Amino acid sequence: MLLAGAMVFVALQFAPDKIVIDPLDGHVVSGIELQGLTASPQTLLSFKSDGVDPVSYAVMSASASVENAGSAGVFVLLGEEYARAYAGKTLRLSVNARAGQNNPAEHFSLGFFVFTTGGTGWKTFSPSKEFSTYEVTTTLGELNEGQPELYFGIWPDSKGDQKTLEVKSYSVEVLD
Repeated sequence: MLLAGAMVFVALQFAPDKIVIDPLDGHVVSGIELQGLTASPQTLLSFKSDGVDPVSYAVMSASASVENAGSAGVFVLLGEEYARAYAGKTLRLSVNARAGQNNPAEHFSLGFFVFTTGGTGWKTFSPSKEFSTYEVTTTLGELNEGQPELYFGIWPDSKGDQKTLEVKSYSVEVLD
């Protein structure tokens, strides 16, 4: 018992105080981290397991059309540390998604919303029956000190007919 306690003490002495994440390495939300997504009004969000991982993908739908969205849909909020790192950079924003297995969406929209230049607005895609990657590229403007947040969202059913989209991951990659 004393030996086990000594081993833990020694290991903790050499452990870093905290894990440092560099936003320039990009950002990926997948697996259990999908539970951190925010579902805006008029969207629904649930999670499915493949029997191995507790969360394999998110299932999303919308009850309003993307033209009447008024929000970032089902989104990842990237805070000020990301906004500072991404200011002036070119980004590739991608999602790995497919049409839902039940009541599949015919179209979904992907958007990146910022309080500076470089937001994408909504870009619409037709999801396949198999998981595929859908992406947009944008170059951000200077940081807006008053509102540094970045919103990376999906409007899961562009028509708002409550059809479903299944999403395995959201990804931000810094290209320059």
